Parts: sequence; C-alpha cells; structure tokens
Amino acid sequence: MEEFRLSSESRDGVAIVKAQGYLDVTTRGELDELLTDARREQNWVILDLTDVRFLDTSSVAVIVSHWKKLEARGGKLMLAGAQQRYIRALWITGLASRMSLYDDVEKAIAAAGSARTASSGD
Repeated sequence: MEEFRLSSESRDGVAIVKAQGYLDVTTRGELDELLTDARREQNWVILDLTDVRFLDTSSVAVIVSHWKKLEARGGKLMLAGAQQRYIRALWITGLASRMSLYDDVEKAIAAAGSARTASSGD
C-alpha cells in the first residue's frame, strides 16, 4: 500500500492541503485536523487530490463538512487533481458536480484569485 502523507502550505492567499495515498477511515482524522487548521488560516482552501489513490465515504464526509463550513462564511473549498478512477465516491454521491474541481493546483489558484478579485470589486 502507498504511504499516506499530508502536507500544507499557503500561496497567494490560499491554503493548499496536499494528500497522498489512501484517504479512509484510518486517515480521515488527520485530514480533518489539517483542513481545520487550513480553514483557520484562510477562507479559500485547495485540497490537492492528485496523488490520492482511494477515497472512502468517511473521508468524503470530512471534505463535505469543511466545504459547508467554508461556504457558510463566504469561503470556498476547491478540489484539484481529483481522478475519478481513484475517488469514485465524489462522483457516486453527486458531489463532483456541486463542488469546484480543477485539473491541478495552479488552475485552482488562478480561479481563486479571479473569484476573490471579482468579489472584492463588487
């Protein structure tokens, strides 16, 4: 099994949380903690799923919880690099069509910058 890893950084006013390996019942607590920390730092959070090879429903629940909390305060949770073959749970539940998905982190950062600029100009 692939090694599970989480990391985070902040770039251009956006918190980026990178996950690697399997997101399941054994790792969801760590994911929840890191997303909580990211939400405390920024209203815009990118979850980089490029190197995730499995996502179970317990991890989907963690993602949805943070997505709702960010949306409630005018922020956004964006998913980058999500590969349908590995994280089918997002598509099966219909969340893939409701959440902001981007091919990679750079595209998500660009979209976040554009959206934040547009909303501050109102």
